[in-house]
Order: sequence, then structure tokens, then C-alpha cells
Amino acid sequence: YPAYPAYPAYPAYPAYPAYPTYPTYTVLPILTINGPGCSPCTWNLDVQGPLYLTSPGIYSITINRSYNALVKGAAGGGGGGGGSRNSFDAGGGGGGGAADITGELVTLNPLTTYEAIVGLGGSSGSGGLVQGNPGAAGGTTSFRIQSGTQYMVLGGGGGGGGGNAGLSAVPGPGGSAGLATVGVNDVGGGSGGSGGDRFQVGKTPLSATGSGGGGGGGGGGNAANDPGSAGGTGGASSGQSGGSGGAGKIGTPFNGGMSASGFGAGAASGDSDDAAGGGGGGGGGIDFGNTKYGGGGGGGAGIDTQSGGSGGSGGSGRSGAVVIQ
Repeated sequence: YPAYPAYPAYPAYPAYPAYPTYPTYTVLPILTINGPGCSPCTWNLDVQGPLYLTSPGIYSITINRSYNALVKGAAGGGGGGGGSRNSFDAGGGGGGGAADITGELVTLNPLTTYEAIVGLGGSSGSGGLVQGNPGAAGGTTSFRIQSGTQYMVLGGGGGGGGGNAGLSAVPGPGGSAGLATVGVNDVGGGSGGSGGDRFQVGKTPLSATGSGGGGGGGGGGNAANDPGSAGGTGGASSGQSGGSGGAGKIGTPFNGGMSASGFGAGAASGDSDDAAGGGGGGGGGIDFGNTKYGGGGGGGAGIDTQSGGSGGSGGSGRSGAVVIQ
């Protein structure tokens, strides 16, 4: 039989083209903030970095996608109390606000409104001819779901008391420490130092206590003996030292030491041989973004004079802050 002819080879199929690589899209975390100075503002956490809320007041915050945030904060420090003229007794320093420096881990979710409250620093107490006025307490700082779960609540420092007049007078007591109320990593503030006492043993003012939160303000100096005593040193806070109290001086005004917080004013005498104490140093504040928050104000000085002038005013407490990063 004759041989069958060979079948022709099938033609090769062309190679299919490679599928294109589609780009990966990343949704950046954008916060929308309504509050003091924002109506509204937007903030990109990945591009702009941490958000610092430092103006006292209430903020509402939303986000466009889920984001694991770290929330930190400090409460307002208490104001220092004013000194007295006729008793020579000085005002107490304000307490330091509680703080959360390590931070709280919070998962921020879209379609949820969060609320941040930044506490106001306590106003200072003015000095008096007879009775010094107390300083005001610092405001609470917090972060929560609006009308819901609380993640961080930091109490403000108490205001320092004013110096009292009369033979049974006592100096202004130091303000209470701000309390850490809600949070895993929050810490309390430091107590303010009491003012210098004219009529009792231990006439020098007390220095304030340090703390992990805002340091308390030092007590003001009394005017027991010429030239009057120096104000107490402000308490340290998280490695930040409080300011030193100013020295007493005869017949002229004299301020307390500069510090991370407000410092109490020295008393001003109208008589060249009258003694006036120095103002208390302010408490050390919490350092967020190279600015200090939450330290208590120093106490105002007492004065020994019958010819004019009044006790020194206390220093104002520093306001708080909330940080989201």
C-alpha cells in the first residue's frame, strides 16, 4: 500500500498579553474638626503628623476611615492664691493638672463622632489688703465618643488659697492635685505648696510636689522679717522642673522665678523699710510640641506694711491640651 502523507504541523497559538498591574490606592486618614478656631478644619494624620488641640473648649471630631490612634492630654493647672497685706501671710500655689503622656490606644471609626474637651487653666487670685483671694481650679480635659464611651478623663488642679489676715491668720493652702480618672496610662498632678506663714513656726513657704502630671505651683513668700522670705519652688513634672520662687525684697515689687507655668507676683510695699515676700514659682508643665501644659500657678507673696500696697497676686495655671497621633 502507498504511505499516507504526513499531516502538516498545527500553527503555534500567539501568547496572550500579560494583564496590566493595577495601582494600589491608599485612603489617607482625614480628621474633620469643629471647635475653637475650626468651623470646620481638616487634618491629615499621615501627612501633617499629630493634631494638637490647645485652645480651651469643646471639639467634635470625625474621620473618613478606621485608624488606630494614640490620644494624649493634660488638664488645666490651678491658679495660685493671692497674698495678704495685714497678716503678711502668702497665698498657696495651684495644683497641677492630671496628664496622660504615654497615651491611650483608640480605634477611630468613620460614621462616629468623637468629642475632645481641653481644660482651661485656673485664673490667679488677686492679693488683698486684708484677705488674699483664692485661685480658680483648672478645667478637666477628656476624650470620648460623643455621649458614649470615655477613653481619657483628666482632672484639673485645685486653686491655691488666699492668705488670711488677723492674729489667728493662716497662709493660703496649696491647691489639690488634679486626679487621673479614666485611662490606662493617666497620672495625677502635683499638689501646690502652701504659702509662707507669718505667725507660726516654719515661716517659709512650702515648695510644691512633683508628679508625672503637671507640677504644682510653689507657695508665695511671707513677710515675717526683713527682707521677707523667698517664694517656694514649683514642683517638677515628667523631667520638667518648676520655676524657683523669687527672693523677698524690702520696699519694692519683686516677681517669682520664670518657669514652665505661671509664677506668683511679689508684694509691693509703699514704705522703704517694710518687708515683702517673693512670689512662688510655677509648676512644671507637660511638654507637647515644645509648649508646656497643665502646670499650677505659684502663690502670691505676703506683705508687711501699713502705708499702702497689698499682697501679691498668684500666677495663672497653664491650660491643658489633647493630642491625637
